[in-house]
Amino acid sequence: MAGADLPWLKEYRVFGIPETFKPYPDQPVYDILYKTARKHKNQGLIQMDYMITYPEVKDHVDRLATALHNTGLKKGDRVATLLPTSIQFVIADYAISRAGLVHIPGSSLEPADQLQHKFKEGSPHALICLDEYLDVIRDTLRKVQIKNIIVSKLADYSLHKPQNYEPIKIKEALWWAELIANTPPNPPDVTFDVEKDLELILFTGGTTGLPKGCMLTHRNVYANAIQNGNALGRSHLLAEGVLTVLMGLPFFHSYGHSTMHCMTNEGYNQILIPDARDTESMVRMIREYHPFIQIGVPTQFLKLTQGELKDVNILGISGSAPLSRNVQEEFEKKSGGGG
Repeated sequence: MAGADLPWLKEYRVFGIPETFKPYPDQPVYDILYKTARKHKNQGLIQMDYMITYPEVKDHVDRLATALHNTGLKKGDRVATLLPTSIQFVIADYAISRAGLVHIPGSSLEPADQLQHKFKEGSPHALICLDEYLDVIRDTLRKVQIKNIIVSKLADYSLHKPQNYEPIKIKEALWWAELIANTPPNPPDVTFDVEKDLELILFTGGTTGLPKGCMLTHRNVYANAIQNGNALGRSHLLAEGVLTVLMGLPFFHSYGHSTMHCMTNEGYNQILIPDARDTESMVRMIREYHPFIQIGVPTQFLKLTQGELKDVNILGISGSAPLSRNVQEEFEKKSGGGG
């Protein structure tokens, strides 16, 4: 298609965005984290006032990838997760990639029959979840066989880590914290064809019917992270490894998942809000850590305008659905930033 038929290219030129980002890196998705861990050693993830740097995240990724490999999982096998937006989700996603496996994210808020459908269709060989979801997992395991279960407590990454881990009432299930502590970081050597090997299967219902699994390769996910990072034009180069962003998006959804990789690729500090509905925590974290950007959805920005959000000077970026002008203007007025 000729350039004249692509009117958005005019704006690309204004903001210094090239017509294409090819050639894309011939690297698997975990390279996003590895690269950032080398370049931005003091940046990282913040959860419940606990911070873990990107080099520390990489260490835990390598340990979990090793543990997954040691269970007998081989390249192309699938691993499901039932995790909120959290340090655990980020580590699990990159560890699954590092071990050459395929990630199937799930949500504890899904109806039981829909979750069972997802696991039946996706055929995961392992599942990583939070302990607070174990009732959902037990019900699911009655109808879907998943051999390897890894369980974490959200507080595993907090200022008040659990002191004891009671036996899990699921056969052969393992505690995440013990697995990380006791497994040396020695992940397997895996050869990738990044254009063909799957990294992710995201289930989406569209507008009708049961959810269908959308298959994304390592090239798909990596390219998307690079493209999203350039949405702010060449100004993103000045902010690389400097900014702090607030992430209240569910990472098990496509919007949150792609944004997670983008923010990691840019080397930003990421403030993670496990419950996307918890705008009170968002306001507290904004006041405590002064992020430059909040990435969210219209309902979050609507709730934030109804709270105490005065002069926090934050830039809001909304997606997934249209943001009304009234909400945008009210957010800009109260926050002292923009939207």
